[in-house]
Amino acid sequence: MAKLKPFLLLLFFFTVCGEYTSASKDEACRDFYAKYTNYQTKLSLVFRDSENDTVVAASEALDLMKNEQVHAIIGPQTSSQAKFVIELGAKANVPIISFSATSPSLSPTNTNFFIRTTHDDSFQVKALAAIVKAYGWKNVIPIHEDSEYGNGLIPYLMDAFQEVNTRVPLCECHFTKI
Repeated sequence: MAKLKPFLLLLFFFTVCGEYTSASKDEACRDFYAKYTNYQTKLSLVFRDSENDTVVAASEALDLMKNEQVHAIIGPQTSSQAKFVIELGAKANVPIISFSATSPSLSPTNTNFFIRTTHDDSFQVKALAAIVKAYGWKNVIPIHEDSEYGNGLIPYLMDAFQEVNTRVPLCECHFTKI
Protein backbone atom coordinates (compact mmCIF):
# COMPACT_ATOMS: atom_id res chain seq x y z
CA MET A 1 0.00 0.00 0.00
CA ALA A 2 1.29 3.45 -0.89
CA LYS A 3 2.43 5.75 1.89
CA LEU A 4 0.47 9.02 2.17
CA LYS A 5 2.46 12.24 2.38
CA PRO A 6 0.34 15.19 3.49
CA PHE A 7 0.93 18.57 1.89
CA LEU A 8 -0.75 21.68 3.20
CA LEU A 9 -2.30 24.13 0.77
CA LEU A 10 -2.75 27.32 2.74
CA LEU A 11 -5.06 29.64 0.84
CA PHE A 12 -7.58 32.38 1.22
CA PHE A 13 -10.51 30.74 -0.56
CA PHE A 14 -12.34 33.93 -1.42
CA THR A 15 -9.73 35.09 -3.91
CA VAL A 16 -9.42 34.15 -7.57
CA CYS A 17 -6.12 32.42 -6.81
CA GLY A 18 -7.64 30.42 -3.95
CA GLU A 19 -10.68 29.41 -5.98
CA TYR A 20 -8.61 28.26 -8.99
CA THR A 21 -6.22 26.29 -6.81
CA SER A 22 -9.04 24.63 -4.92
CA ALA A 23 -10.84 23.71 -8.14
CA SER A 24 -7.77 22.24 -9.84
CA LYS A 25 -6.07 20.30 -7.03
CA ASP A 26 -7.80 16.95 -7.63
CA GLU A 27 -7.29 17.17 -11.39
CA ALA A 28 -3.59 17.95 -10.90
CA CYS A 29 -3.15 14.87 -8.70
CA ARG A 30 -5.01 12.66 -11.20
CA ASP A 31 -2.83 13.96 -14.04
CA PHE A 32 0.34 13.36 -12.04
CA TYR A 33 -0.52 9.76 -11.13
CA ALA A 34 -1.76 9.00 -14.65
CA LYS A 35 1.65 10.00 -16.00
CA TYR A 36 3.71 8.40 -13.21
CA THR A 37 1.90 5.10 -12.70
CA ASN A 38 4.79 3.50 -10.81
CA TYR A 39 5.06 6.32 -8.27
CA GLN A 40 4.63 4.68 -4.86
CA THR A 41 4.08 7.72 -2.62
CA LYS A 42 0.58 9.19 -2.67
CA LEU A 43 0.05 12.85 -1.96
CA SER A 44 -2.65 13.95 0.43
CA LEU A 45 -3.55 17.60 -0.16
CA VAL A 46 -4.88 19.30 2.95
CA PHE A 47 -6.59 22.67 2.46
CA ARG A 48 -6.85 25.34 5.12
CA ASP A 49 -8.34 28.80 4.77
CA SER A 50 -6.03 31.58 5.95
CA GLU A 51 -9.04 33.94 6.10
CA ASN A 52 -6.69 36.51 4.54
CA ASP A 53 -5.12 36.94 7.97
CA THR A 54 -1.43 36.54 8.81
CA VAL A 55 -2.01 35.16 12.30
CA VAL A 56 -4.61 32.64 11.08
CA ALA A 57 -2.25 31.54 8.28
CA ALA A 58 0.60 31.01 10.76
CA SER A 59 -1.69 29.23 13.23
CA GLU A 60 -3.01 26.85 10.56
CA ALA A 61 0.51 26.16 9.29
CA LEU A 62 1.86 25.50 12.79
CA ASP A 63 -1.08 23.24 13.67
CA LEU A 64 -0.59 21.11 10.59
CA MET A 65 3.21 20.97 10.97
CA LYS A 66 2.80 19.70 14.52
CA ASN A 67 -0.35 17.56 14.29
CA GLU A 68 -0.46 16.38 10.66
CA GLN A 69 3.30 16.45 10.04
CA VAL A 70 2.91 17.96 6.59
CA HIS A 71 5.92 17.62 4.30
CA ALA A 72 5.51 21.00 2.56
CA ILE A 73 3.30 24.06 2.62
CA ILE A 74 2.09 25.53 -0.64
CA GLY A 75 0.46 28.90 -0.93
CA PRO A 76 0.91 31.57 1.64
CA GLN A 77 -0.73 34.09 -0.69
CA THR A 78 0.46 37.38 0.77
CA SER A 79 3.97 38.46 1.60
CA SER A 80 3.09 39.06 5.25
CA GLN A 81 1.65 35.54 5.56
CA ALA A 82 4.66 34.06 3.79
CA LYS A 83 7.15 35.87 6.03
CA PHE A 84 5.64 34.39 9.17
CA VAL A 85 5.08 30.90 7.72
CA ILE A 86 8.63 30.79 6.24
CA GLU A 87 10.07 31.28 9.73
CA LEU A 88 7.92 28.46 11.09
CA GLY A 89 8.83 26.22 8.16
CA ALA A 90 12.55 26.82 8.60
CA LYS A 91 12.36 25.87 12.28
CA ALA A 92 10.40 22.70 11.46
CA ASN A 93 12.41 21.85 8.30
CA VAL A 94 9.24 22.11 6.20
CA PRO A 95 9.59 23.73 2.74
CA ILE A 96 7.33 26.70 2.00
CA ILE A 97 6.33 27.23 -1.64
CA SER A 98 4.62 30.49 -2.53
CA PHE A 99 3.25 31.36 -5.95
CA SER A 100 2.11 34.86 -5.03
CA ALA A 101 4.25 36.36 -2.22
CA THR A 102 6.13 39.09 -4.08
CA SER A 103 7.88 41.24 -1.46
CA PRO A 104 11.57 41.68 -2.29
CA SER A 105 12.34 41.26 1.42
CA LEU A 106 11.38 37.59 1.14
CA SER A 107 14.47 36.02 -0.33
CA PRO A 108 14.88 32.33 -1.08
CA THR A 109 18.61 32.86 -0.48
CA ASN A 110 17.93 33.58 3.21
CA THR A 111 16.54 30.10 3.93
CA ASN A 112 16.76 26.64 2.42
CA PHE A 113 13.05 26.19 3.07
CA PHE A 114 11.49 28.87 0.85
CA ILE A 115 10.67 28.60 -2.85
CA ARG A 116 9.03 31.48 -4.69
CA THR A 117 7.49 30.60 -8.06
CA THR A 118 6.95 34.18 -9.23
CA HIS A 119 9.09 37.27 -9.64
CA ASP A 120 9.39 39.56 -6.68
CA ASP A 121 8.12 43.10 -7.06
CA SER A 122 11.60 44.53 -7.60
CA PHE A 123 11.24 43.04 -11.08
CA GLN A 124 8.77 45.85 -11.87
CA VAL A 125 10.92 48.86 -10.93
CA LYS A 126 12.71 49.05 -14.28
CA ALA A 127 9.32 49.45 -15.97
CA LEU A 128 8.43 52.29 -13.60
CA ALA A 129 11.79 53.95 -14.27
CA ALA A 130 11.21 53.58 -18.03
CA ILE A 131 7.88 55.41 -17.71
CA VAL A 132 9.54 58.21 -15.72
CA LYS A 133 12.29 58.45 -18.36
CA ALA A 134 9.78 58.43 -21.26
CA TYR A 135 7.94 61.41 -19.76
CA GLY A 136 11.22 63.21 -19.10
CA TRP A 137 10.54 63.61 -15.40
CA LYS A 138 13.72 64.61 -13.53
CA ASN A 139 12.31 64.55 -9.99
CA VAL A 140 9.86 62.10 -8.43
CA ILE A 141 8.50 61.56 -4.94
CA PRO A 142 7.60 57.93 -4.20
CA ILE A 143 4.47 57.49 -2.12
CA HIS A 144 4.21 54.03 -0.64
CA GLU A 145 2.58 51.98 2.06
CA ASP A 146 4.42 52.19 5.39
CA SER A 147 4.94 48.46 5.79
CA GLU A 148 7.74 45.98 5.30
CA TYR A 149 6.35 45.35 1.84
CA GLY A 150 6.25 49.03 0.83
CA ASN A 151 9.55 49.90 2.46
CA GLY A 152 11.26 46.83 0.97
CA LEU A 153 10.61 48.01 -2.58
CA ILE A 154 11.96 51.55 -2.14
CA PRO A 155 15.72 50.73 -2.39
CA TYR A 156 15.15 48.97 -5.72
CA LEU A 157 13.04 51.88 -6.95
CA MET A 158 15.72 54.40 -5.93
CA ASP A 159 18.39 52.46 -7.83
CA ALA A 160 16.20 52.26 -10.94
CA PHE A 161 15.49 56.00 -10.83
CA GLN A 162 19.19 56.73 -10.42
CA GLU A 163 19.92 54.70 -13.57
CA VAL A 164 17.61 57.01 -15.58
CA ASN A 165 19.03 60.19 -13.98
CA THR A 166 15.92 60.96 -11.96
CA ARG A 167 16.29 62.49 -8.51
CA VAL A 168 14.28 61.56 -5.46
CA PRO A 169 14.15 64.17 -2.65
CA LEU A 170 15.32 63.10 0.80
CA CYS A 171 11.90 63.57 2.38
CA GLU A 172 10.07 60.32 2.89
CA CYS A 173 6.41 60.35 1.98
CA HIS A 174 4.25 57.33 2.70
CA PHE A 175 0.80 56.15 3.60
CA THR A 176 0.21 54.60 6.97
CA LYS A 177 -1.41 51.21 6.79
CA ILE A 178 -4.99 51.39 8.03
